[in-house]
Amino acid sequence: MEEEQEEKIPRKWVVKPVVLPPIIFVLKKVWKANQVKLKTAGVFNFMCWVQMVTRVAFTDWVAQVLETYSEEAGTAKVNGRVIEFSAQTIGRFLKLPADGVTEGQLHKISKKQHDNIFEGEYPRNTKMWPIEKARQHWRPWFKFINTYLLFRPHMDTMAQRHVVAATQTWEGRRTNWAKIVQQEMRAELVKVRRGVPRPVDLYSVFYISVCCQELPRPVTPTSSPTTSTGTSPESGKKSKSLVAENWRLKLQLDAT
Repeated sequence: MEEEQEEKIPRKWVVKPVVLPPIIFVLKKVWKANQVKLKTAGVFNFMCWVQMVTRVAFTDWVAQVLETYSEEAGTAKVNGRVIEFSAQTIGRFLKLPADGVTEGQLHKISKKQHDNIFEGEYPRNTKMWPIEKARQHWRPWFKFINTYLLFRPHMDTMAQRHVVAATQTWEGRRTNWAKIVQQEMRAELVKVRRGVPRPVDLYSVFYISVCCQELPRPVTPTSSPTTSTGTSPESGKKSKSLVAENWRLKLQLDAT
């Protein structure tokens, strides 16, 4: 079976698993205290799901997406099926809100808001904001958003619009996170297909695998985001030889 799986993956790509940081305990504690607002913002189901699911990616599906992805249509073909990477599809499979305020409607951070969230002086350059200067729960929350929704786990800054989106989500206001994830996912796919620079990192690979399912698995909300580990929607349907051991969200792809 392992030899058959290798034959399915185009020789153009070598897929290697890379581990991402886990969700820290401090953040899980404050989630529970803020769950009412997180439910109102529409992200609570996603947070429950992303902690319970076994975060693996299927290299065969990912390789097919990379080979067939259309930048113009935003679609790919996997095992004869057309996969549409629309905000609605991503929202349905990832349990994220596909409605609400969009990035273009987000306001700027005022000095008063800055002083409540960040340490230090109001920065001259307001396009990028340092996560390490965020106070209290904001720092781990911004890091979570950077890692799991923006695919920037090793960056210590966030764009102002994403800081605003993360802040208003925490405060219970609905943001179209499915649209944001769609834009970041498409940007990664385009970068990989164009191959500049090399090697190219594909952080959204687990989400790509999830979107290649035939039907999303329903999620039953729990009283609070859990720390337990469940099985992925895919793992019950595929043999172990089809699973790349990727226990977070990133695969590194090198052109051969």
